[in-house]
Amino acid sequence: YKDITTTIPGYGTVKKDYITSYDYPDSGHSLDYKRGLIKNAYYKDTSQNTKMQEDYGYSFSELPGFSNPNVSGVSNLVNVNVTLDGLKTITDYDYNSKNGLVSKIIEYEGDNRITIINYSYETQSEMENKNMLSQIGEVKIYKNNLSSLQAKSKVFYNNNFGNTNQWYP
Repeated sequence: YKDITTTIPGYGTVKKDYITSYDYPDSGHSLDYKRGLIKNAYYKDTSQNTKMQEDYGYSFSELPGFSNPNVSGVSNLVNVNVTLDGLKTITDYDYNSKNGLVSKIIEYEGDNRITIINYSYETQSEMENKNMLSQIGEVKIYKNNLSSLQAKSKVFYNNNFGNTNQWYP
């Protein structure tokens, strides 16, 4: 599929365009990690006037050391641009280089909102030793710049069971 249009009775239509093999044809190894991702979404009312549009941007990375031609890379969402009734909102994403998960979200709309996500393994090395890399340790939300903290949430994980893989917040 390249695009899919869905009709919603009483509202209008939603058309979504996807990245396909036409965009990234195979070149000796699989590029499936670049395919099937949404490129655009168009929301139209019953008169077919565009009410909202979403545009998605991605980064692609080859995985080193994989000899399997079917496993060759990773795709990350790096930005989403949303236009709603003529107003544009841009959201950018940065990723943690060790676990590949989102570490920073910046939303540009009037006042900027910056969300910083730290993972528990960054402060609790024993979690890293157990390859527990996805547990969120702290989230900070700022307005406009990193000196205007709006909200903060912190979780400390504990392992009172000794040398086991059982951890709890």
